[in-house]
Amino acid sequence: MDQRARRRLTLALGSSAGLVFLFGCTQSVPNGTNFGTVGADATATASADGDGDGDGDGDGDGDGDGDGSDTPGGVDRLEDPVVALGAQLPGMVGHNVGDLVAFARDAGAWVQVPVQVDERVVQDFCEVYGKSSGLWTGAPACKTDQVVTALFYADTETFTGPDTDPLFDDDDELVFMARDAGDRVGVWEDPAGVVAGSGVELELVDGSSTAYVYLFVRDGGTPDPGAGQDYVSYTFSLDGGLDYKTGYDLYGYNCGGDTSVCTPQTEDSTIQGATYSHHFSARWVSDELRITAGDATGVDILDIHQARFDPSSCGRHVLTFSTAEGAYVVNKDGPVRALRSYVGANSGPLTQRVHQFYDQREDIITHLRVHSLSKGIMDLFDYSDAAIGMTYTNDLNSGGLTIDGVSEVADESAVQEWEVVTGPQGSLVMASGFDVSFNDDFSHFYWADEQNPSFNQCATGSNVDAPDASALGTSGAWLDGPLPDTDPKNGSTEHVMATRIIYFREPGIAEAEALGLVAGAQAPVQVLARPAGDGQRGDACGDGVCDAGEASTCAFDCAPVDGSCGDTICSPPETSTSCAQDCPGGAVGSVCGDGTCDAAIENELSCAPDCWSPYAGAVGCTETSCQGLLDACSDEPECVDLVVCVGPCVNQGSAPATCLTNCASSLGTSQVNLDAGTALLTCGNAAGCF
Repeated sequence: MDQRARRRLTLALGSSAGLVFLFGCTQSVPNGTNFGTVGADATATASADGDGDGDGDGDGDGDGDGDGSDTPGGVDRLEDPVVALGAQLPGMVGHNVGDLVAFARDAGAWVQVPVQVDERVVQDFCEVYGKSSGLWTGAPACKTDQVVTALFYADTETFTGPDTDPLFDDDDELVFMARDAGDRVGVWEDPAGVVAGSGVELELVDGSSTAYVYLFVRDGGTPDPGAGQDYVSYTFSLDGGLDYKTGYDLYGYNCGGDTSVCTPQTEDSTIQGATYSHHFSARWVSDELRITAGDATGVDILDIHQARFDPSSCGRHVLTFSTAEGAYVVNKDGPVRALRSYVGANSGPLTQRVHQFYDQREDIITHLRVHSLSKGIMDLFDYSDAAIGMTYTNDLNSGGLTIDGVSEVADESAVQEWEVVTGPQGSLVMASGFDVSFNDDFSHFYWADEQNPSFNQCATGSNVDAPDASALGTSGAWLDGPLPDTDPKNGSTEHVMATRIIYFREPGIAEAEALGLVAGAQAPVQVLARPAGDGQRGDACGDGVCDAGEASTCAFDCAPVDGSCGDTICSPPETSTSCAQDCPGGAVGSVCGDGTCDAAIENELSCAPDCWSPYAGAVGCTETSCQGLLDACSDEPECVDLVVCVGPCVNQGSAPATCLTNCASSLGTSQVNLDAGTALLTCGNAAGCF
């Protein structure tokens, strides 16, 4: 298997964003990597035992021994979730989301287990930015007049809004923890408080192990779907008590460059799981991580979760992302998991990150949607002083690297498939990678461990205390090469989807156990759904085989959801641009290069061919040569005006420095935009663009 395929395999990782929990069908992720046939063994057994219940004894009770007792079940998946789509659950679609409850069998009795439904909605990105809120003060906050749709978690507390279908529908997610599954019921009897005959049996298959969960529609206002549990707690809190929907600045401002100061809108948001706590101080700024598993010391080991173009550039990073335009998609605290998602990364206003927090695990999915880049992007964990002494290991560096601020040589020849960071502070076990639609052979691991680093740490925040001045165990993946346009508002169907799954464990976790977690993340629990109830289990519909006569009666078997365009679900990374069939509602607006300068969304630097044609060649050269500097300037009208003033001045024979000084003075350019314009012009001049 080549490196690219291996990276794609890593991205299965049990995340609903990759649509990997497919039921009764061949499991795939959007790029087509095949993960085998789900439920094949159970299907074969059911067809061979003569009574349709799949237990092999022919008596129809499902227990395997003919005496009517429950069949023991269980899977060794303490930290892992099971995520199912409504389209995969026969009989559940169309019911109130608050009426779906789950039970397991233990010691011959029904035991309620927590289950959560997360509604999703196909929505216009610009609506996520508050298009209909009345808060826009001029040009679109989303930087486009096009309608580009994608599938988002619904949230009435953000501008994403509610699901257009208030009932449980095909693209909604139902989630529970694999560890809560139990035995298979022998003699059927509905649990108390549910609608008779509403049961759906979910068979979890993990290698040779099986376990079962049963879904029902409750009969009345009880039982509570959360079963009285709250596995993880998420508190979203903007500083100053700011109300998001009335007070959040959706536009922000530009702060790109090595020395410019960023003042992002801050928050004090926390996630508390059973084995960790996580903190955010701004939209993209994850700046605190404590492990509380076992006898871990519980100190904050994270300086910042960073994203940047390369070590030499501070044109773009998480502080600039958080200071510029942006919006929250969802902030939800549920009984099984918490959800946090946001959009907006400077010239990538549709770039999005999704966090799924479980009690002992976190999934982070990032969708890069931006113009073409001459240099790719880095996804890095930069550790704090409190992490000194921890040992970092991955599949490329099995001997271990000590986080101590003393530089040492690491193998950076390929993208890492897994990472382990361990010490008295606790252990992080991570599986990560990129799902891309193009050849990314230039991607590789990155490592830096310097107390006094030789490169800028981009510590430009005036109101957040991260990043610090050190590069301690700074590590992650780097798309170290040119990237095509991945922005759907530009008409692109290319995509980059990065996934990082983190397990929070006790100090000194054994390598074998850590690799077992990674293997589990890369091979999620498989699930087979079938109708359940007296005389129903083993019915053909739900066995994963489209039998004769089922084509019009059992979409579950005959039209499975596989993540491909045309399966009726707008599965990430699909958008209306890449798959209008699944993601309806898109509409084309102004496009750069159509010969018309649309002042609402285009300017001389963002679309020189339409708005500044005499200088289109020079602007194109700077875009190729100066990475994020052009976009940093084009984001801000002040910076654009400065460059537009300097260009003709220089062409008329004046010295560039004189032109820059005079233009800044006459325009009253602020220091932050003077810095951004100066950086761009300096870079462009050095590259021979002017």
